[in-house]
Amino acid sequence: PEFPWYGYDAYRGWFLRYHDLNVNLEGSTSYQVYCFNLVRQEPSKVNGLRKNWFKKVDGDNAVFKKYAANPRVIDGDLERNILNVIYNGYSSDANGIMKGLDRYNAILVTQ
Repeated sequence: PEFPWYGYDAYRGWFLRYHDLNVNLEGSTSYQVYCFNLVRQEPSKVNGLRKNWFKKVDGDNAVFKKYAANPRVIDGDLERNILNVIYNGYSSDANGIMKGLDRYNAILVTQ
């Protein structure tokens, strides 16, 4: 299928500010994902009635310029900046800046 990735919000708590966005490929291992369009609606909750199906797109400057609602960096630094966030953000926390944060606050900071 063109859109084989099932995306959902796995957060089950009561605080509306938290989200735990995940995708899996036909029931495979779940992967943490982040949204680059904060003005769009997040995927439904994991047990929601509305299902969200996505297509994997490798991100580069052209892709973000095409799909982002308001791309702020449109030069060659975008790809490097995204890799930097993934490297230093949740869950890898390569430089330790997330130390002491609980999981959901670390996800929020990375987003």
